[in-house]
Amino acid sequence: MTKIVLRLTTPPEIAFRIYKLCDIWNDDTFFVTKEIYFDFKHAKFVNHDEEVILGRKEALLLKLLFMKSHHVVSSHEIEYYVYQDEAVSEERIRSLVRQLRAKLLPFHFIETVKGEGYRIANVKVEKPTQTPVNTIMKFCLPWLSMADCCLLLL
Repeated sequence: MTKIVLRLTTPPEIAFRIYKLCDIWNDDTFFVTKEIYFDFKHAKFVNHDEEVILGRKEALLLKLLFMKSHHVVSSHEIEYYVYQDEAVSEERIRSLVRQLRAKLLPFHFIETVKGEGYRIANVKVEKPTQTPVNTIMKFCLPWLSMADCCLLLL
C-alpha cells in the first residue's frame, strides 16, 4: 500500500518552487528564499532590498559552498577553487570564512565541520537588536557599548 502525504501550499510558494526548479542549472544565482539570494555574476548577496557587495574570493567561496550545498567542502577544495591552487594556510582560509560570515549577518548558514571543512547549513537568522546595527557594531563584542567599540577600533 502506498501512502501519499499532501501538504497545503500557497500559490506564491508553488510558483517559487517551480521557478527554482526551472532555474536549477543556473550557476550564477543561488536562492535561499524568493527574496534572499546570492548573485555570483554581480558578486552580491541580496536580502530583500538590501545588497551586500562581496569581494572576488568571498564570492568564489560562497559559490563553491552553494554548489556543494549541504555537503562538506574541504580546505583543499577551497584552496583549489578560490585560490587557484595558490599555497595558502588554514588560517587564511579561516579568515576568509570569518570575513564572509561577517558580511552575511544576520544570516548564519556557513557551518564549520570540525576537522573536515565548511558547508551550507539550515539558515539561521539573528534576531534584530533594539539599537540600530551599523557596520562597526557587527565586528564588536555584544556586551560592549558603541563608545567602547569605537575605542577598540582606533
